[in-house]
Amino acid sequence: MENKKFVFIIANTSWFGKRYWQSFPYTMALLTAILKKDGYDVSLIDANLENLNEEEVKSRVTALNPNFVLISGMTLEYKECVHKTFEIVKGVNKDIINILGGIYPTLSIHVAALDSNIDFIIRSEGEERLPALLKEIDGNKEYHKVDGLAYRKEGESEFTVNPVVDRVKDPDKFPLPDYKNFNMNNYLNFGQKYTQNFQFRRYPVGQTIVSKGCSYRCTFCSSARIYGDDVVFRSPKHVLAEIDMLVKDYGIKELIIVDDNILLNRKCFLEILQGLIDRKYDLQWKNNNMAIWLMDDEIIE
Repeated sequence: MENKKFVFIIANTSWFGKRYWQSFPYTMALLTAILKKDGYDVSLIDANLENLNEEEVKSRVTALNPNFVLISGMTLEYKECVHKTFEIVKGVNKDIINILGGIYPTLSIHVAALDSNIDFIIRSEGEERLPALLKEIDGNKEYHKVDGLAYRKEGESEFTVNPVVDRVKDPDKFPLPDYKNFNMNNYLNFGQKYTQNFQFRRYPVGQTIVSKGCSYRCTFCSSARIYGDDVVFRSPKHVLAEIDMLVKDYGIKELIIVDDNILLNRKCFLEILQGLIDRKYDLQWKNNNMAIWLMDDEIIE
């Protein structure tokens, strides 16, 4: 497809002497499904999982010859590997359009925007912003219309940063994550030694998210700054369909739910729990974060 070759790159977190950090590619898989639905030819280079060096990344990019590259930046701690990867991509072909997304530019746009190898930066959620950006690149180039987007006006070297205004209000309209491009055997059977959140009891282990956002303002957490003050939930039907897919297609034995405030919608949570009971899967699960003051005997039972 002409001008529709899109490559996601997961940067190698072990570069620059950093501790290796592997995360489940949920968001990348969701964006993959959205782009495929829009007719894009989507590929993946996981430099992190495969521990690729700079020359190997360059070789992979050269072979795929994409029109677009997107890297999701995890945190400020790993910014160097992200920026180095963008430098490698531009070294292959300066016409490749480099896009940065993720938590890093959402919280630290003033740092991310210093990189001349980046063409566009998407802050906050990308499910709607990325397709909107691609539409403008192929169309009228009215980038001021894409909220949360950072871009350069013609002839300017500094980024213009559009404020983050809108949130995804109906997550059910998106397809389920598409993991066909991913080496799922490795993702499903890997434990992360640096955090209790990813110490698992059974393998294979999958991951999902039911809601995004947080209405609390805990001093130790940046969730509200990343996703907003309002908590937006997927429907139990949509969540259970994804769990069905993970169990039937990938045989997961444990499920990690990465929500910050799954208990804020009691009805939704109880319906998901009942759905799991009804399915009788051989499946353990846990939620990484739980507002225990919203817990009660019925939920515990």
